[in-house]
Parts: sequence; C-alpha cells; structure tokens
Amino acid sequence: MKHDFPCDPTSLVKWRKRIGSEGVEKFLEETILLGQREGQIKEPEFRRVNVDTTVQEKAITFPTDAKLYHKMRQVLVKEASKENIQLRQSYKRKVN
Repeated sequence: MKHDFPCDPTSLVKWRKRIGSEGVEKFLEETILLGQREGQIKEPEFRRVNVDTTVQEKAITFPTDAKLYHKMRQVLVKEASKENIQLRQSYKRKVN
C-alpha cells in the first residue's frame, strides 16, 4: 500500500488544461473503445451511466462579508419602512 500520489496533482491539472475539453473528450472516447476491444465493457453496460458529480461546478455563491452586510442592510431598510421609521440614508447607492 502506497500513501504517495502517483504524480503531483497540479501536473494533471496543467495537462488537462493543455489538451482542453476536446482532448479530454477524445481521451474518454479512446478509453471506452479500448475497453470494448479488450472485452472489459459489454454492450448492456451502456444502457445505464453512473456519473460522479463531486467535482462538477455548481451554481453556489458563498456568503462573503459584503454579501451578508448587503443582505442585512436590505432587511433593516425593509423593516424600518414597515414601521414607518424615516431613514436619513438607505446606503443603497453605496452598496451597489
């Protein structure tokens, strides 16, 4: 059992960027074709595909301080408006 990586992870990232998305697609295609030729992948296995999405980009924004302050400001201005509290400034133009 080895505890070391077979290569530096940044090397793989740089290589993947160099070959681009088309190169990665071609690499995947050749891997699948080789598996078929060698008898490792059977035709029925193509009916269902399992995808590991742990590294795919997600549309998630992280709560930075600025975003939290802006959200807090919006809530406070809205609550002040509900209570008919007159504010000198809402800071809307300074935030956006």
